Amino acid sequence: MHYPLLDLTDFCFVLFFFVVPALFSPVTGSVSVPSSQDISWTSILLYACLVIYMAFRYHISKKNNPSKETETSHKTVSFFSQKCVTIVTTFLYLAVSNYIITKLAYHFGGDDAIPSIQGSVSSTGDTVFLTGWTILLAAFEEFTYRWFLPVRLRSLFLHDRTEDEYTVTIKIICELIVVCLFALAHRYMGWWAVLNAFIAGIILRSRFFITGSVYPALIAHILYNLTAFYGILKP
Repeated sequence: MHYPLLDLTDFCFVLFFFVVPALFSPVTGSVSVPSSQDISWTSILLYACLVIYMAFRYHISKKNNPSKETETSHKTVSFFSQKCVTIVTTFLYLAVSNYIITKLAYHFGGDDAIPSIQGSVSSTGDTVFLTGWTILLAAFEEFTYRWFLPVRLRSLFLHDRTEDEYTVTIKIICELIVVCLFALAHRYMGWWAVLNAFIAGIILRSRFFITGSVYPALIAHILYNLTAFYGILKP
């Protein structure tokens, strides 16, 4: 079985340098509001280059495998309105899920079980940086966990294999692995945050299946994270 060298290389790079290290972040039970003093420009540039690369590979993949999104894109008004509805409903699903998990965490674990926001936005520069960094990280997570890892894992195990019961089982396992990786990447905020991220991962991935595009979930993810950092929602 021949597996494309470039696909294997970028899969290993993303997995071992970005995904796996996130699993071992120390548990703090909180999330800090990012600022330009806390994050190096090297990190920003690295994440930006990775997002651009994955976006490029994503669009190449979409071009080679047209989905229902590209098939209906000529219906501009209808297409745009459908995406707006998807973004709003996805954000609401995330917010409701967050609310329920927060209530459960408070009921069973008290205030200490709820992740806290450390820091604040005190200037226009902080606001611009926070917004930009949030967009960049959400883009990284959406391209990585909603498209890149599921596609690479399926290709790794099912490359050139015809569809049968075995392939369906492997696809389900791959989806569960990626959702678990996404959830465990939030372990630093505590296990209730892991549960919240697990449900959020399922919601966001389902949007990809429904729309055939990563962007509605990406926009909803950005809005969700910004509301958390600005103190409207718990993370």
